[in-house]
Amino acid sequence: MLAALTALAGAVALPWPPARYLAVCVLFAAWAALQGARGMASRLPAEEEGRDVVVTGHVVDLPRARGGDASFLFVPESVAGAPPWSRGTIRLSWYRTSVSPGPCEHWRLTVRLRRPRGNVNPGGGDAERTALQRGIVATGYVRAAPDNKRLGPGRCVDAWRDGVARALDAHLGTDDARILKALAVGDTRGLEATDWDIARATGVSHLIAISGFHVGVAAGGGVLAIRLLYAWWPLLGLWLPRQVAQAILGLLVAGGYGMFAGLGLPTVRTLLMIGVVVLAGMARRRAGGLSLLAFAMLAVLTFDPLSVLSAGFWLSFAGVGFLVCCVAPRSRGLPGWFGELLRAQAAMSIALLPLSLCLFGSTSLMGFVANLAAAPPRRW
Repeated sequence: MLAALTALAGAVALPWPPARYLAVCVLFAAWAALQGARGMASRLPAEEEGRDVVVTGHVVDLPRARGGDASFLFVPESVAGAPPWSRGTIRLSWYRTSVSPGPCEHWRLTVRLRRPRGNVNPGGGDAERTALQRGIVATGYVRAAPDNKRLGPGRCVDAWRDGVARALDAHLGTDDARILKALAVGDTRGLEATDWDIARATGVSHLIAISGFHVGVAAGGGVLAIRLLYAWWPLLGLWLPRQVAQAILGLLVAGGYGMFAGLGLPTVRTLLMIGVVVLAGMARRRAGGLSLLAFAMLAVLTFDPLSVLSAGFWLSFAGVGFLVCCVAPRSRGLPGWFGELLRAQAAMSIALLPLSLCLFGSTSLMGFVANLAAAPPRRW
C-alpha cells in the first residue's frame, strides 16, 4: 500500500515524463501485488480441507455435464460457520448425479473442499495461477446428503446463453451444433479434444471462444442497420446525425453481444476500444489506434490487475498492438485492401509466434493461411 501511494504521488508530482511513466508502472505493479495478496489470503485455509461444509449460493457460468457427472462454478452466499474464505468462487464436481445444476440456479449443497492446486509441467497449464486469476478460492465435490436442494431458478444472461445452446442442440443435433454454439455464444461444452487439436493446429483457437473479431462483426451489424434506416428515412438526420446514431447503436449491439457471450478479456478489450471511438466521435475528436489500446489496457488493469496472469491478456493486447504499429492503409481499392490484409496477417503471425511458444510451447504453421480466410484482421 505504501509503494502504491508513493508511486501515485510521483506520477502526479514528477515533472520529467519518463519518471512519470516509471511511477505509473510501479503504481500498477503495487496494485496487482495487493490484489494478488488478497486473492491468496481469501483461499480456503489449510485446516478446513477435507471437512464437509454446507454452502448456499448460486451457479455461475455454464455448468458442464458429461455422462452422470457435472462440474460447475459456485459462488457461496453463506457458509456454515461463515469462515473468511467464503468470499470467492469455488469449482465443484458432482459425481454420479441425476440432477445437473443450471446456470444461475440457487442451491444448498454439502461439499468437501480443498485449496486450489495442480501440476506445473512444461507446455501444460498452471492450475493454481488460473485459480488466482479467476478468483477461485477452493475446489471440491458435492457429497451425497439429504440437505442438497435446489432453492430457486436462475435468471441471468448465462441462462439465456444456455437456452440458445439447447435450442441449437434441439434443431441441429448435438454433434452438428457444437461448433456453432462455440462461435455464437462461446459455449465450448460440446467440443471434444480432437476439435481443440484441430483448432490449435490451424491457429484458429481464438475463434472458438468469443474474441474481438466477433464483437467487431456485431458492431458492424449495428452500423449497417442504422445506415439502411437513414437511407430509407433521410429525415432522421434532422434530429440526430447519422454518424452519431450508428456509433451509438454499434456500441449497444456490441455490448449486448459481449454480455451474451460471457464478457471474456478480448471481448472487454474490444468493447472498451469501441466505446472510446464512440465517445471521441460524439465529441468531434479523432482517436488513434495506440491511444485506444492504451485506454483499454489501463481500464482492464485498473479493474482486474490479475488479468496479466492469463495468456489471453498478452495475446490480445500484443496482437492488436503489433497490428496497429505495423499495418497502415497505403492505397485504396481492391489491390490496396488485399495488400493490407496480407501485411496484417503476416504481422500477426510473426509477432505472436514467440508469445505462443512461450505460453503454450507450440505454434501453428498453418495459422497464416487459415486466419487469412477465417478471420481477416481488423485494425481494432
